[in-house]
Amino acid sequence: MAETVRLFKGLRKSVEQSLASLSPGTLESFPQAELEKNIIVKREFMMYRTWTAILLTLMLTLTFSVAPSQSQSPGQLRALKERAIKITKMKNDFVLRVLKSYDLDYRLTKEGIVAQLNLDGKWIAVNQIDIIPIAVEDPTSLRVKGHQIFFYTDTQILNLVSDAVVR
Repeated sequence: MAETVRLFKGLRKSVEQSLASLSPGTLESFPQAELEKNIIVKREFMMYRTWTAILLTLMLTLTFSVAPSQSQSPGQLRALKERAIKITKMKNDFVLRVLKSYDLDYRLTKEGIVAQLNLDGKWIAVNQIDIIPIAVEDPTSLRVKGHQIFFYTDTQILNLVSDAVVR
């Protein structure tokens, strides 16, 4: 790192000396090789300035854009965990109600999550379940009309539509 800084300082000094030695009338008397050398040195100096500006901007952006983390009290964390457990249970109960309404066989994990579905006599592992609300726009608000439930397996996606609501 120190060698790079020394290199840039030396480069800057040579560019400044080269630019200072130029006067308006001497441009025609310069040999072509000398002009190309000065152009290369000038480009390197401009790249040095550009990279310096980019790095400085990046450093300032990272320094001042990171929001300070908001610490939460143990009571708030406990309330958030309890709410997450309640919502997960509501979702799992809803999925079970819909599967029962379609008269589909299923297997659950210890936590009560659907792990397998019996389709055409084969037990198929469920990797992910998405519940998407179907909303209808009233004049004053949105109203949930039903839900689409997507069961993702390794080979297919099963889509069930239900007019039941989660709550």
